[in-house]
Amino acid sequence: MVNEPNFLVKVTCMTYNHANYITDAMDGFVMQQTSFPFVCIICDDASTDGEAEVIKKYLDDNFDRRDIGLSTPEETDEYLRIYAQHKENKNCYFCVLFLKYNHYSIGKAKTKNLVGFTTNVKYIALCEGDDYWTDPLKLQKQVDYLEEHEEVGVCYTDYSRFDEATKVLTQSLYEEQGQFRPTSYEQHLIKPGYLAPMTWVYKKELLDLIEKQKSFVDGTYMYMLEWLYHSKVGYLPVDTAVYRSHEGSASSPIDANGRFRYYKGVFDTQLYYANKYPCPEVLLEKIKVRGYLDVLPVAIMAEKEDFIKESKSYLESKGYSVEAIIRDLKEGQSVRKSYAYRLGKAIVSPLSWLKKKCKSF
Repeated sequence: MVNEPNFLVKVTCMTYNHANYITDAMDGFVMQQTSFPFVCIICDDASTDGEAEVIKKYLDDNFDRRDIGLSTPEETDEYLRIYAQHKENKNCYFCVLFLKYNHYSIGKAKTKNLVGFTTNVKYIALCEGDDYWTDPLKLQKQVDYLEEHEEVGVCYTDYSRFDEATKVLTQSLYEEQGQFRPTSYEQHLIKPGYLAPMTWVYKKELLDLIEKQKSFVDGTYMYMLEWLYHSKVGYLPVDTAVYRSHEGSASSPIDANGRFRYYKGVFDTQLYYANKYPCPEVLLEKIKVRGYLDVLPVAIMAEKEDFIKESKSYLESKGYSVEAIIRDLKEGQSVRKSYAYRLGKAIVSPLSWLKKKCKSF
Protein backbone atom coordinates (compact mmCIF):
# COMPACT_ATOMS: atom_id res chain seq x y z
CA MET A 1 0.00 0.00 0.00
CA VAL A 2 1.36 3.40 -1.02
CA ASN A 3 2.62 5.50 1.88
CA GLU A 4 0.94 3.28 4.44
CA PRO A 5 1.89 4.39 7.97
CA ASN A 6 2.52 2.03 10.86
CA PHE A 7 -1.00 1.80 12.19
CA LEU A 8 -1.23 1.06 15.91
CA VAL A 9 -4.98 0.37 15.82
CA LYS A 10 -7.29 -1.14 13.23
CA VAL A 11 -10.98 -0.33 13.63
CA THR A 12 -13.28 -2.96 12.11
CA CYS A 13 -16.74 -1.84 11.00
CA MET A 14 -18.97 -4.45 9.38
CA THR A 15 -22.08 -2.94 7.92
CA TYR A 16 -25.14 -3.87 5.88
CA ASN A 17 -28.19 -1.74 5.11
CA HIS A 18 -27.21 0.91 7.64
CA ALA A 19 -27.73 3.89 5.33
CA ASN A 20 -29.59 5.78 8.07
CA TYR A 21 -26.92 5.11 10.69
CA ILE A 22 -23.47 4.82 9.10
CA THR A 23 -22.73 8.56 9.15
CA ASP A 24 -22.91 8.53 12.96
CA ALA A 25 -20.42 5.66 13.03
CA MET A 26 -18.01 7.42 10.66
CA ASP A 27 -18.29 10.68 12.62
CA GLY A 28 -17.31 8.74 15.74
CA PHE A 29 -14.20 7.43 13.99
CA VAL A 30 -12.93 10.71 12.60
CA MET A 31 -13.47 12.55 15.92
CA GLN A 32 -10.85 10.38 17.62
CA GLN A 33 -7.94 12.38 18.99
CA THR A 34 -4.91 10.10 19.11
CA SER A 35 -1.15 10.26 19.31
CA PHE A 36 -0.93 7.41 16.77
CA PRO A 37 -2.26 6.63 13.29
CA PHE A 38 -5.25 4.29 12.99
CA VAL A 39 -7.12 2.80 10.05
CA CYS A 40 -10.87 2.19 9.93
CA ILE A 41 -11.81 -0.85 7.86
CA ILE A 42 -15.41 -0.35 6.74
CA CYS A 43 -16.85 -3.35 4.93
CA ASP A 44 -20.19 -2.83 3.20
CA ASP A 45 -21.67 -6.25 2.41
CA ALA A 46 -23.50 -5.24 -0.79
CA SER A 47 -26.14 -3.13 0.93
CA THR A 48 -29.39 -2.56 -0.95
CA ASP A 49 -30.57 0.59 0.87
CA GLY A 50 -28.16 3.11 -0.65
CA GLU A 51 -25.56 2.84 2.11
CA ALA A 52 -22.68 2.60 -0.36
CA GLU A 53 -23.61 5.97 -1.81
CA VAL A 54 -23.75 7.52 1.66
CA ILE A 55 -20.24 6.26 2.44
CA LYS A 56 -18.83 7.39 -0.92
CA LYS A 57 -20.20 10.91 -0.44
CA TYR A 58 -18.74 11.01 3.07
CA LEU A 59 -15.35 10.06 1.64
CA ASP A 60 -15.59 12.67 -1.12
CA ASP A 61 -16.51 15.40 1.36
CA ASN A 62 -14.04 14.59 4.14
CA PHE A 63 -11.14 12.50 2.83
CA ASP A 64 -8.29 12.88 0.37
CA ARG A 65 -6.61 10.13 -1.62
CA ARG A 66 -4.19 12.37 -3.46
CA ASP A 67 -2.10 13.16 -0.39
CA ILE A 68 -1.25 9.48 0.07
CA GLY A 69 -0.47 8.75 -3.55
CA LEU A 70 -3.79 7.11 -4.44
CA SER A 71 -6.09 8.94 -6.81
CA THR A 72 -8.08 5.94 -8.07
CA PRO A 73 -9.87 3.12 -6.25
CA GLU A 74 -8.83 -0.51 -6.53
CA GLU A 75 -11.42 -2.75 -8.15
CA THR A 76 -11.72 -6.51 -8.67
CA ASP A 77 -14.54 -8.93 -9.43
CA GLU A 78 -15.11 -9.17 -5.66
CA TYR A 79 -14.99 -5.59 -4.45
CA LEU A 80 -14.32 -1.91 -4.92
CA ARG A 81 -11.80 -0.65 -2.36
CA ILE A 82 -11.09 2.97 -1.48
CA TYR A 83 -8.22 3.99 0.79
CA ALA A 84 -8.06 7.59 2.02
CA GLN A 85 -6.75 9.94 4.71
CA HIS A 86 -8.97 12.41 6.54
CA LYS A 87 -8.39 15.99 5.39
CA GLU A 88 -8.06 17.40 8.92
CA ASN A 89 -7.42 14.44 11.27
CA LYS A 90 -4.18 13.21 9.73
CA ASN A 91 -4.03 10.21 12.06
CA CYS A 92 -7.32 8.88 10.69
CA TYR A 93 -7.41 6.69 7.59
CA PHE A 94 -10.34 4.87 6.02
CA CYS A 95 -10.12 1.72 3.95
CA VAL A 96 -13.60 1.00 2.63
CA LEU A 97 -14.48 -2.28 0.98
CA PHE A 98 -17.65 -2.25 -1.12
CA LEU A 99 -18.44 -5.90 -1.75
CA LYS A 100 -20.13 -6.63 -5.08
CA TYR A 101 -22.36 -9.40 -3.72
CA ASN A 102 -23.55 -10.29 -0.25
CA HIS A 103 -20.99 -12.51 1.46
CA TYR A 104 -22.92 -13.12 4.68
CA SER A 105 -25.74 -14.97 2.90
CA ILE A 106 -23.32 -17.56 1.51
CA GLY A 107 -21.04 -17.77 4.56
CA LYS A 108 -18.03 -16.26 2.79
CA ALA A 109 -15.30 -14.35 4.65
CA LYS A 110 -15.57 -10.61 4.07
CA THR A 111 -12.09 -9.35 4.93
CA LYS A 112 -9.68 -11.72 3.19
CA ASN A 113 -8.55 -8.88 0.91
CA LEU A 114 -7.59 -6.64 3.86
CA VAL A 115 -4.71 -8.69 5.25
CA GLY A 116 -2.21 -5.98 4.40
CA PHE A 117 -3.90 -3.60 6.82
CA THR A 118 -3.68 -5.99 9.77
CA THR A 119 -0.11 -7.23 9.52
CA ASN A 120 1.55 -4.69 11.77
CA VAL A 121 -1.28 -3.35 13.93
CA LYS A 122 -1.08 -4.04 17.65
CA TYR A 123 -4.70 -3.44 18.64
CA ILE A 124 -8.13 -3.96 17.07
CA ALA A 125 -11.30 -2.01 17.87
CA LEU A 126 -14.88 -2.85 16.90
CA CYS A 127 -17.93 -0.83 15.93
CA GLU A 128 -20.70 -2.04 13.64
CA GLY A 129 -22.33 0.35 11.22
CA ASP A 130 -25.44 0.98 13.31
CA ASP A 131 -23.54 1.83 16.52
CA TYR A 132 -21.31 4.85 17.15
CA TRP A 133 -18.64 6.35 19.41
CA THR A 134 -19.23 9.50 21.45
CA ASP A 135 -15.94 10.06 23.30
CA PRO A 136 -13.20 11.65 21.15
CA LEU A 137 -10.57 10.16 23.47
CA LYS A 138 -12.00 6.64 23.42
CA LEU A 139 -9.17 4.98 21.49
CA GLN A 140 -6.45 6.95 23.27
CA LYS A 141 -7.78 6.07 26.74
CA GLN A 142 -8.04 2.38 25.96
CA VAL A 143 -4.68 2.11 24.23
CA ASP A 144 -3.04 3.92 27.14
CA TYR A 145 -4.70 1.47 29.54
CA LEU A 146 -3.56 -1.58 27.57
CA GLU A 147 -0.04 -0.21 27.24
CA GLU A 148 0.11 0.26 31.02
CA HIS A 149 -1.38 -3.16 31.80
CA GLU A 150 0.49 -5.74 29.76
CA GLU A 151 -1.37 -8.61 31.43
CA VAL A 152 -4.72 -7.37 30.06
CA GLY A 153 -5.73 -8.57 26.60
CA VAL A 154 -8.94 -6.63 25.99
CA CYS A 155 -10.41 -3.41 27.34
CA TYR A 156 -14.06 -2.37 27.18
CA THR A 157 -16.02 0.55 28.64
CA ASP A 158 -19.40 1.72 29.81
CA TYR A 159 -21.91 2.60 27.09
CA SER A 160 -25.34 4.06 26.35
CA ARG A 161 -28.28 2.62 24.41
CA PHE A 162 -30.45 4.44 21.90
CA ASP A 163 -33.86 2.91 21.22
CA GLU A 164 -34.62 3.61 17.59
CA ALA A 165 -38.36 2.99 18.10
CA THR A 166 -38.88 5.37 21.03
CA LYS A 167 -35.92 7.71 20.32
CA VAL A 168 -34.92 7.40 23.98
CA LEU A 169 -31.24 7.49 24.94
CA THR A 170 -30.40 5.62 28.15
CA GLN A 171 -26.96 6.61 29.36
CA SER A 172 -24.30 4.73 31.29
CA LEU A 173 -25.83 1.25 31.32
CA TYR A 174 -23.25 -0.21 33.71
CA GLU A 175 -22.40 2.63 36.09
CA GLU A 176 -25.74 4.44 36.40
CA GLN A 177 -28.30 1.83 35.31
CA GLY A 178 -26.70 -1.13 37.09
CA GLN A 179 -26.78 -3.50 34.13
CA PHE A 180 -25.24 -6.92 34.84
CA ARG A 181 -21.59 -7.05 33.81
CA PRO A 182 -20.02 -10.53 34.07
CA THR A 183 -16.46 -10.42 35.38
CA SER A 184 -15.43 -14.05 34.93
CA TYR A 185 -15.65 -16.84 32.40
CA GLU A 186 -18.07 -18.79 34.60
CA GLN A 187 -20.41 -15.80 35.02
CA HIS A 188 -20.45 -15.08 31.29
CA LEU A 189 -20.99 -18.75 30.47
CA ILE A 190 -24.05 -19.23 32.67
CA LYS A 191 -25.59 -15.81 32.06
CA PRO A 192 -24.53 -14.18 28.79
CA GLY A 193 -24.13 -10.54 29.80
CA TYR A 194 -23.85 -7.84 27.16
CA LEU A 195 -20.29 -6.52 27.19
CA ALA A 196 -20.71 -3.76 24.59
CA PRO A 197 -18.56 -4.94 21.65
CA MET A 198 -18.65 -1.46 20.10
CA THR A 199 -16.42 -0.36 23.00
CA TRP A 200 -13.79 -3.11 22.71
CA VAL A 201 -10.11 -2.61 22.01
CA TYR A 202 -8.09 -5.82 22.13
CA LYS A 203 -4.64 -7.15 21.33
CA LYS A 204 -4.40 -8.61 17.85
CA GLU A 205 -2.84 -11.85 19.08
CA LEU A 206 -6.07 -12.71 20.91
CA LEU A 207 -7.49 -13.62 17.51
CA ASP A 208 -5.24 -16.69 17.59
CA LEU A 209 -7.54 -18.10 20.29
CA ILE A 210 -10.59 -17.98 18.02
CA GLU A 211 -11.77 -21.10 16.22
CA LYS A 212 -11.74 -20.16 12.55
CA GLN A 213 -13.65 -23.17 11.21
CA LYS A 214 -16.65 -23.11 13.55
CA SER A 215 -19.60 -20.79 13.14
CA PHE A 216 -21.40 -19.18 16.10
CA VAL A 217 -24.64 -17.21 15.95
CA ASP A 218 -23.12 -14.45 18.12
CA GLY A 219 -19.41 -14.18 17.44
CA THR A 220 -18.79 -11.51 20.07
CA TYR A 221 -20.18 -13.75 22.81
CA MET A 222 -17.83 -16.52 21.71
CA TYR A 223 -14.89 -14.09 21.53
CA MET A 224 -15.41 -12.87 25.08
CA LEU A 225 -15.81 -16.38 26.46
CA GLU A 226 -12.40 -17.28 25.02
CA TRP A 227 -10.80 -14.11 26.29
CA LEU A 228 -12.24 -14.36 29.79
CA TYR A 229 -10.94 -17.93 29.97
CA HIS A 230 -7.44 -17.28 28.62
CA SER A 231 -6.72 -13.62 29.34
CA LYS A 232 -7.42 -10.76 31.68
CA VAL A 233 -10.17 -8.36 30.68
CA GLY A 234 -10.03 -4.70 31.66
CA TYR A 235 -12.95 -2.33 32.13
CA LEU A 236 -12.97 1.48 32.12
CA PRO A 237 -15.99 3.10 33.83
CA VAL A 238 -16.36 5.80 31.16
CA ASP A 239 -19.24 6.02 28.69
CA THR A 240 -17.65 6.05 25.22
CA ALA A 241 -20.22 4.69 22.77
CA VAL A 242 -23.86 4.12 21.88
CA TYR A 243 -25.50 0.81 21.05
CA ARG A 244 -28.41 1.40 18.70
CA SER A 245 -31.34 -0.89 19.48
CA HIS A 246 -33.63 -1.58 16.56
CA GLU A 247 -35.72 -4.48 15.30
CA GLY A 248 -34.18 -6.46 12.51
CA SER A 249 -30.62 -6.38 13.82
CA ALA A 250 -28.72 -9.66 14.19
CA SER A 251 -29.55 -9.94 17.90
CA SER A 252 -33.12 -8.62 17.57
CA PRO A 253 -34.74 -10.48 14.67
CA ILE A 254 -38.30 -9.50 13.85
CA ASP A 255 -39.74 -12.92 13.00
CA ALA A 256 -40.18 -15.86 15.37
CA ASN A 257 -37.89 -18.13 13.37
CA GLY A 258 -35.11 -15.58 13.52
CA ARG A 259 -35.54 -15.17 17.27
CA PHE A 260 -35.46 -18.91 17.78
CA ARG A 261 -32.33 -19.23 15.65
CA TYR A 262 -30.55 -16.52 17.65
CA TYR A 263 -31.45 -17.64 21.18
CA LYS A 264 -31.03 -21.31 20.37
CA GLY A 265 -27.63 -20.41 18.85
CA VAL A 266 -26.53 -18.68 22.06
CA PHE A 267 -27.68 -21.70 24.08
CA ASP A 268 -25.72 -24.00 21.75
CA THR A 269 -22.65 -21.83 22.30
CA GLN A 270 -23.02 -22.17 26.07
CA LEU A 271 -23.25 -25.94 25.81
CA TYR A 272 -20.28 -26.07 23.44
CA TYR A 273 -18.05 -24.13 25.84
CA ALA A 274 -19.30 -26.07 28.86
CA ASN A 275 -17.78 -29.10 27.14
CA LYS A 276 -14.75 -27.42 25.56
CA TYR A 277 -13.55 -26.20 28.95
CA PRO A 278 -15.28 -28.72 31.25
CA CYS A 279 -17.23 -27.14 34.09
CA PRO A 280 -18.69 -28.61 37.31
CA GLU A 281 -21.87 -30.63 36.88
CA VAL A 282 -23.90 -28.21 38.99
CA LEU A 283 -22.89 -25.34 36.67
CA LEU A 284 -23.74 -27.37 33.58
CA GLU A 285 -27.16 -28.14 35.06
CA LYS A 286 -27.84 -24.45 35.70
CA ILE A 287 -26.79 -23.61 32.14
CA LYS A 288 -29.18 -26.21 30.74
CA VAL A 289 -32.12 -25.18 32.93
CA ARG A 290 -31.65 -21.49 32.13
CA GLY A 291 -31.14 -22.23 28.44
CA TYR A 292 -34.24 -24.36 28.04
CA LEU A 293 -36.37 -21.88 30.00
CA ASP A 294 -35.07 -18.99 27.89
CA VAL A 295 -35.45 -20.62 24.48
CA LEU A 296 -38.71 -22.50 25.12
CA PRO A 297 -41.04 -19.46 24.71
CA VAL A 298 -39.40 -18.62 21.38
CA ALA A 299 -39.60 -22.25 20.27
CA ILE A 300 -43.32 -22.23 21.01
CA MET A 301 -43.81 -19.06 18.97
CA ALA A 302 -41.82 -20.52 16.09
CA GLU A 303 -43.53 -23.92 16.44
CA LYS A 304 -40.26 -25.80 16.80
CA GLU A 305 -41.72 -29.09 17.94
CA ASP A 306 -38.42 -30.97 18.21
CA PHE A 307 -36.96 -28.38 20.57
CA ILE A 308 -40.20 -28.16 22.57
CA LYS A 309 -40.08 -31.93 23.02
CA GLU A 310 -36.39 -31.79 23.99
CA SER A 311 -37.08 -28.97 26.49
CA LYS A 312 -40.05 -30.82 27.97
CA SER A 313 -37.99 -33.97 28.47
CA TYR A 314 -35.13 -32.19 30.23
CA LEU A 315 -37.12 -29.72 32.32
CA GLU A 316 -39.56 -32.30 33.56
CA SER A 317 -36.65 -34.54 34.54
CA LYS A 318 -35.62 -31.65 36.83
CA GLY A 319 -39.05 -31.24 38.37
CA TYR A 320 -40.52 -28.56 36.11
CA SER A 321 -43.96 -28.70 34.53
CA VAL A 322 -43.79 -27.48 30.96
CA GLU A 323 -47.58 -27.29 30.85
CA ALA A 324 -47.46 -24.92 33.84
CA ILE A 325 -44.77 -22.84 32.12
CA ILE A 326 -46.90 -22.55 28.97
CA ARG A 327 -49.95 -21.63 31.08
CA ASP A 328 -47.97 -18.89 32.84
CA LEU A 329 -46.72 -17.56 29.50
CA LYS A 330 -50.25 -17.40 28.12
CA GLU A 331 -51.26 -15.41 31.20
CA GLY A 332 -48.39 -13.00 30.64
CA GLN A 333 -46.34 -14.17 33.61
CA SER A 334 -42.62 -14.37 32.93
CA VAL A 335 -40.49 -17.44 33.48
CA ARG A 336 -38.24 -15.51 35.85
CA LYS A 337 -41.09 -14.89 38.31
CA SER A 338 -42.40 -18.43 38.21
CA TYR A 339 -39.07 -20.17 38.63
CA ALA A 340 -36.68 -17.55 39.98
CA TYR A 341 -35.19 -19.56 42.80
CA ARG A 342 -34.87 -23.05 41.35
CA LEU A 343 -31.45 -24.59 42.16
CA GLY A 344 -30.87 -21.93 44.80
CA LYS A 345 -30.06 -19.12 42.36
CA ALA A 346 -32.18 -16.71 40.37
CA ILE A 347 -32.96 -17.80 36.86
CA VAL A 348 -33.35 -14.67 34.76
CA SER A 349 -34.69 -14.76 31.22
CA PRO A 350 -33.02 -12.32 28.79
CA LEU A 351 -36.23 -12.04 26.77
CA SER A 352 -37.38 -8.57 27.77
CA TRP A 353 -40.24 -8.78 25.26
CA LEU A 354 -41.56 -12.00 26.82
CA LYS A 355 -44.71 -10.75 28.55
CA LYS A 356 -46.15 -8.92 25.57
CA LYS A 357 -45.36 -11.59 23.02
CA CYS A 358 -46.59 -14.53 25.07
CA LYS A 359 -50.13 -13.14 25.22
CA SER A 360 -50.46 -14.00 21.51
CA PHE A 361 -49.99 -17.75 22.06
